[in-house]
Amino acid sequence: MMDESDATKTQARGSETAEASETSPGRRILELRDEIARLPGQRVVDAMRSLDDPVRWILWPNGVGLRNHLSTFPFDAGGRLLFDAFDRDRMQNYLGVTVCLTHNLVAAVGTVIDHTRRTLNANWPEKTNYIQRVFDDARARFDKDGQLQIIRDLRNFFLHRSIPGLTATMAEGDRERTAVHLSTATLMGWDGWRPEARQILKTAGDGIALAPLVDHYLDQAINLHRAVIAAIEEEERAVLGEYRGLAEEHDAIVRRLQDAMKSDQPPQAPPPS
Repeated sequence: MMDESDATKTQARGSETAEASETSPGRRILELRDEIARLPGQRVVDAMRSLDDPVRWILWPNGVGLRNHLSTFPFDAGGRLLFDAFDRDRMQNYLGVTVCLTHNLVAAVGTVIDHTRRTLNANWPEKTNYIQRVFDDARARFDKDGQLQIIRDLRNFFLHRSIPGLTATMAEGDRERTAVHLSTATLMGWDGWRPEARQILKTAGDGIALAPLVDHYLDQAINLHRAVIAAIEEEERAVLGEYRGLAEEHDAIVRRLQDAMKSDQPPQAPPPS
């Protein structure tokens, strides 16, 4: 027969078991996810991820794709010289791919800046906010730099005018002149260029090398993105610290569970001899 003290001990052990169950790793993970979702830092992290997406999946791959393509000139990706009198399609195919990749890049150009503006306005609508001021300062260069304007205005040139003409030049011993150029004859026939861009095109001679324009734009667009992210990190330091503290606890528990699951796996059979 169980006496009163034994019953009390059994009840106590039952309470300890229930308490342990309530604080199990799986339950704590769910609690942390619920806490994290309610934090102000979650909104900030969501906004930062939203800013990352068009840069990571649209601007960067298109820009790097065009940059890598142009870097092979005067050869194609297979190492064959493009200037071949017996295979003119080789050069035409290369320039056709150049047009396609250029179109993809300039289409991405407006997407990143416009998306950044919309995201900041939705999350930090006050124009005097530090993050908005950093964005305005970084964006101002895109309104003044003629090289950046050429890439930006090419988007509208494709839309409202035509495919830009390209020329391929190979000058022995002159790497700078051995390049794919945008034909200024076709570009100057359009009146949609901003003043700084038009001035560069007017003084560029027969053509302007495409690769340096691409490199310059890609570098400056990435710099703008990094400046905005750094401003958010600085302005929202407190809420991000709270968010990351709980996120790190959550991830640490998940990693421990994953390690435990791996250690419970049965040993694999040795490969057949």
